[in-house]
Amino acid sequence: MVSVYPESGRAAWITALRPPRTPVRADTAHAWFRETERDAAGAPAATAVVLLTNRECPWRCLMCDLWRHTLPDTVPPGALPGQLRAALSDLAFAPGQIKLYNSGSFFDPAAVPPGDHAAIAAAVRGIPRVVVECHPRLVGPVVPAFRDRLAGGALEVALGLETIHPAVLPRLNKQFTLRDFDRAAEYLAARGLGLRVFVLLRPPFQSESEGLEWAVRSAEYAFTRGATVVSLIPTRPGNGALDRLQAAGEFAPPRLATLERALEAALAGCEAAAILVTRAGAGMSLAVRGETVRHLPARAKAVFDVSGAGDTSIAALAVAIAAGATLDEAVAFAILASGVVVGKLGTATVTPHELIAAELEAHRAPVEAKLVSVADAAALARDWRAEGLSVGFTNGCFDILHKGHVQYLDQTHWT
Repeated sequence: MVSVYPESGRAAWITALRPPRTPVRADTAHAWFRETERDAAGAPAATAVVLLTNRECPWRCLMCDLWRHTLPDTVPPGALPGQLRAALSDLAFAPGQIKLYNSGSFFDPAAVPPGDHAAIAAAVRGIPRVVVECHPRLVGPVVPAFRDRLAGGALEVALGLETIHPAVLPRLNKQFTLRDFDRAAEYLAARGLGLRVFVLLRPPFQSESEGLEWAVRSAEYAFTRGATVVSLIPTRPGNGALDRLQAAGEFAPPRLATLERALEAALAGCEAAAILVTRAGAGMSLAVRGETVRHLPARAKAVFDVSGAGDTSIAALAVAIAAGATLDEAVAFAILASGVVVGKLGTATVTPHELIAAELEAHRAPVEAKLVSVADAAALARDWRAEGLSVGFTNGCFDILHKGHVQYLDQTHWT
């Protein structure tokens, strides 16, 4: 079979298939939230996660959709420290560690201006551990130099290994080799810097069985290179390029059975009590040690924008657990919250009122779900206007359009 994926000009092919970016601003991080993650000693640590808004990285990776929340140009000096300070002020807790993810590479000077490193380090000074992400080829002297600015804080660098499959890795267009990855891992280890690794589950050009085999082999490879954390990421469509490959039969997201086996393999190789994986519109999968993997469906809802859905899930899960909920209750709460946020445009938050309303709606008859109080109708109108929408009013009998209906529509702008 002749591949639809070109042998040359891949960056242009990938870029041409992209859907529009999500609007973001240079003066605001596109998301920030709290989660619980185990620290280097294995103890649960309150973790702040800040998703910085900056310029897209120079690589055009086949599987990437993180560019959606980036800008085409470098942000002004001081913008990123300002984003970070505002996010930390809003989070209002003392984190045991912080993840500064920027949809690319922290040490790409076009994404994070080097002149901002000192101010960023000052903003997180006192936090015991800082995690940033980076392309393997950008690991160099700038990394320990940034660590030294933390004044005693540990620095961990997240590298996307993706896969060690010799034929698939170069086709991902990430522009690095296993030798580049090994060099970066060795450089970090030699300087006492931490390493976490991202691994894809079933990237393009792999069968279902190959996807599982190579995900496990890639995770094992990462651990032999000094990784203390490996994040397993089910490859998902939605970036244009993967949708084109899926239509041509050259890519498919991993099946539930493959995800289950990958989760079980991951649990066997770590000390975690449970692993939760989000699966976009399909819901979530929960693996608890000693139990059968469970799949929890998403709440059916009209989807306007999936931006921040995963972030909302993580934040809601952490809040529920912190409040004393069981794991099952926390997962259900996370699904509820993410179901609300995808019904909004852009990266959005979820209020307690919206969560209560969504839960009540799920238990009402279809006819009852259409009825709202005057106060709730006013709140909906305010929310819609805040999203840039126009709010109109009709009497609901548009089975046959006549002159009176046209007059109703024409008069809606009066209110």
